[in-house]
Amino acid sequence: MHNNANIMQIFMEHVKRSDTENFMKSILFCFGAPTIRGLKAACLINFRRNNGEDMRSLWRKNASRWLDSLGVEWLLLNEQSEGTNALVMIYRRELLMRALGCYKACDILRSQGYPLHNLDECLKCLREKFLSGVRCPHEVGLFLDYPPDDVKCFMESKPAKNLYPGYWKVYSNVKKARRTFRKYKRAEYDVIAFGSPAMGAEVLEEAEMEPFFSEAANSLSGKKVAVFGSYDWGDGEWLRTWEERGKEAGAVLVAEGLKV
Repeated sequence: MHNNANIMQIFMEHVKRSDTENFMKSILFCFGAPTIRGLKAACLINFRRNNGEDMRSLWRKNASRWLDSLGVEWLLLNEQSEGTNALVMIYRRELLMRALGCYKACDILRSQGYPLHNLDECLKCLREKFLSGVRCPHEVGLFLDYPPDDVKCFMESKPAKNLYPGYWKVYSNVKKARRTFRKYKRAEYDVIAFGSPAMGAEVLEEAEMEPFFSEAANSLSGKKVAVFGSYDWGDGEWLRTWEERGKEAGAVLVAEGLKV
């Protein structure tokens, strides 16, 4: 895990310095990985930058291009609220219907005024609650695939009595929850995506990405890696060279370099 933690720290330091589109894409494919890979019904991601850039407009512009081919849908929960951050829930419809369809989840949703047996109406109701000023309605945990018993305990104002904190506060079956947490964390760590534009005569961008990749290379052995980038000239030789550098560092390339 030390190796994973090290590369994640390097990854996050680079992401903070990257341009806004690469920042958003990197955060999405890292912290949305449990849902993208079909392990979790939904993930909630808050895209925010300190420079005040309009993350919602950027999300609306790119989300379908990034997610449609993966079978992942999305809901912008703070569409009309103040601020520039984008609070997004990405989800897999079939998994989400299953998570909300169990009788314990239905009981909670019914008590909170949700229309049952209609996913789109449930999602609409959830978004309306966020827009009404409720900072984070506790039942959102059901949408995020948390166990209904744990969601119910949290809603009953027992956060301090939890047995184990992780992706959610656990009140029962800690062993099972910890296995689930490890599975989600492995998905987040499992594939590291590197993105960069080409510079000059088809070379890796030198100010940020080159030193970042050189540092990260020491921690890539055995890691699954994908590279993507943009260029308007040449034939993409720099992407192929980048792939070879990853292989030399011991990384496992999961796809051919992607032009975006």
